[in-house]
Amino acid sequence: NDYIPLIIRKDISRLEEQGAIKRPDFMNHVKNFYNNCLEYLEEWTVQFEDVKNFHWVTLKKKILWEYVEISFEYISNHFPKNNICENDLFDEVSLVKRYVTDEKIKCWLSANVETDKKWTELFLHFKQNNIPYQNILKIVEFALSLPGTCSNRTCFF
Repeated sequence: NDYIPLIIRKDISRLEEQGAIKRPDFMNHVKNFYNNCLEYLEEWTVQFEDVKNFHWVTLKKKILWEYVEISFEYISNHFPKNNICENDLFDEVSLVKRYVTDEKIKCWLSANVETDKKWTELFLHFKQNNIPYQNILKIVEFALSLPGTCSNRTCFF
């Protein structure tokens, strides 16, 4: 695509008439610039594929262990010293499922509650009721810290 705005085309013509540039050389530099930009974006967007493993963290649907397990495996493969106990994580996910009911999800959706606020509510409830959550907390914190996720601020659970 050789689109260049009219004002720039006029400047290129003027500079070409003055002998300051050669249009083909300039256009080659423009194409190289945009190709480099695209390559850079492609390199950076590869990491966003990993975000898909954590879609359950949004709490827009009921949590399924299978999805949490994929996230756990991802973290374990990339960060072997993560100190997440899989057995305890399974138990915690079961407890989260009891709290995050269909009714709770509908309530959050209708109130447009942000993901970090949902987890804050849940973890505060767990803390107040002495319900363990340290393993799932690690995964949620990791997920919300990934580029491309909805967390734009730091949350303290």
